[in-house]
Amino acid sequence: MLRRKNGKAASSIYHQQEVIPFAMSSTPLTALVDAWIVDNRIRARRGFSEQTERAYRNDLATFARTLADIGKKVTPELSGKKQDRWAKQNQQLQRIDAHELTDANLALVFGKLIEQNAAASSRGRMLSALRGLCAWLCKNGHLKVDPTEDFETPQVGEKLPVAFTEEQLEAILQAAANPHKRLRATWAKRDVAMIGVLAGCGLRSSELTDLSIAGIDRQSPQRIRVTGKGNKDRVLPLSGEVLTAIDTYLSERKDKNLGGDKKTDYVFVRNNGAQLNNQALQALVVNWLNGAGVPLPHGEKAHAFRHTYAVAQLDHGTNPAELQTLLGHKNLATTSQYLRLAADGLHHTAQATAVNALLRKVNKR
Repeated sequence: MLRRKNGKAASSIYHQQEVIPFAMSSTPLTALVDAWIVDNRIRARRGFSEQTERAYRNDLATFARTLADIGKKVTPELSGKKQDRWAKQNQQLQRIDAHELTDANLALVFGKLIEQNAAASSRGRMLSALRGLCAWLCKNGHLKVDPTEDFETPQVGEKLPVAFTEEQLEAILQAAANPHKRLRATWAKRDVAMIGVLAGCGLRSSELTDLSIAGIDRQSPQRIRVTGKGNKDRVLPLSGEVLTAIDTYLSERKDKNLGGDKKTDYVFVRNNGAQLNNQALQALVVNWLNGAGVPLPHGEKAHAFRHTYAVAQLDHGTNPAELQTLLGHKNLATTSQYLRLAADGLHHTAQATAVNALLRKVNKR
């Protein structure tokens, strides 16, 4: 149950089923959220990364939708140009005003989310977004009081990361290399190469989708260059097997006249040549795992390949400090979770050499 800092249960207010307005501003949240993000970029030392901005906008849109649905407000027409990447989020933000950001309304929303069995991590992330926004709104005179003050961050149970076993990884590669005919978004050579990069280099989803041709260094020793969280660059070893899988895909891509010649081109694209985004990548992972008969890890999709890479590195003698650098973690404590995975006897997962051996089988086809 979500509780305020004063110990009162938030869900008890939910059952009143009444959206309560109270604040100084009646400005739609769309404009205020935009201004908050711009101000953060200007004033903060690091500002928001694109991934953080997307997560905050999504969480605020979910809050607005939930509150508006409780108040039975209509959903406006989807406004803005089709290429506006925040159009869907803004559609929900338009449904409420800043004056509806109240303590009682936050309790309504979080009570509803608890009834819907929303994960504590999801509720905590939403609360973090609301805290940042509401603090800014108060500072700039849009709110009289910060409605998030009395809400505690939901406690998230500690859990180990999920990594694939060698047998699971082999099945996933085989499913990607031989997709079912009914699946339209698949591209066997591309999908095999993506699995190679995810499991063989440990990239985050955004690092994979943003990877450019210039990011592949073919000179010995072969490397892959990515930009991670906080716009920090890092360089990772690239095996010959993974590079072969990439080149096999790029050769087929050129035959389809879908680019890949320029250094600024994205490495991985959709079947029509457009950039592959995170949503499309996660959908592909679901297809691979379903085709392989591998259970989808709870709360994980593409990130499970990163876990697989991390555990493989430890199995091959990489020390935690080195692994921290490879993964681009800010804190060693984040990296140490993989030591626990090994200590609990769950470290017999796909190793880097196993990934390469499996890729050799697929690359010969």
